Parts: sequence; C-alpha cells; structure tokens
Amino acid sequence: MDINNIIEQIKPIDRQKVAEAQNRFDNLIKPVGSLAKLEAMVSRYAGIIGSADKKSVQYPK
Repeated sequence: MDINNIIEQIKPIDRQKVAEAQNRFDNLIKPVGSLAKLEAMVSRYAGIIGSADKKSVQYPK
C-alpha cells in the first residue's frame, strides 16, 4: 500500500460525536472538566471512531 492510498482513507473527525462524548462526561456525577485531558482524549477518540456509545469502544483487556 502506498502513501496515497493511506491518505485517501483518512476521514475527517466527526465533530458531532466529539460533542456527544463531551456532553456525556459533563453529565456524570463529577465536577465538569475534572478529568481534563482524559475527557478531551476520549471525546476526540469518539469522533475518530464515529461513535459516542461507550459499548462501541474497543480497548485491550
């Protein structure tokens, strides 16, 4: 696979999913923004994978 094929597969981040994930964080029982960078990273990840559903997140177990 050459670099042009890889570049063509890159899609823009889904800003709506980022906002949905951040909204979910903001509505948890904790001070708003208390998880700082963790919230930002997970919200951005939700935008990258295109889902703010906590069940769709894949991580090593």
